[in-house]
Amino acid sequence: MNKLIYIPAMVVFTTLFLFELNTPVYPGKVFQQDKTIAPAIAITNIHNKDTVCERPMVEIKTNDKRITVVKIVVHDLLNDVYWVQPKVDRVENTNDWRPSPLPYIGRPGMDGGKSFEIRAIANPSPELHEGDTSRVWPAGLLRSAIVLVIRSKKC
Repeated sequence: MNKLIYIPAMVVFTTLFLFELNTPVYPGKVFQQDKTIAPAIAITNIHNKDTVCERPMVEIKTNDKRITVVKIVVHDLLNDVYWVQPKVDRVENTNDWRPSPLPYIGRPGMDGGKSFEIRAIANPSPELHEGDTSRVWPAGLLRSAIVLVIRSKKC
């Protein structure tokens, strides 16, 4: 008798649990992120689906005192390669970081109209150097949200 109650109860529990894991996924409904909770690392001046030039300024803001190194990684969606970009420097006495020199979005004079993803990695592990490549996003203490950009055909 106990087995007859146990099995349906497990089915109901499992169904509710899986439903909860998949929430909120409703077609056409957009959920707003709580603006009062700032991410610990974020790309602040470029947004999803922005069109950018070959060498855009990428501004990064952090709010975690453990961050000592920030790297920018660009993912070429067509070739599935993740490229570590030139060094990123902290702006003196702030939580802002800016690359110097600017990162590369695609190849010089080429790749107009292609899509790329940009992400900032704080305190990467293992250490990353300009020009390093990977097949996945590098690990680190913190990683920003991924920003999808389209390389301009004009600049």
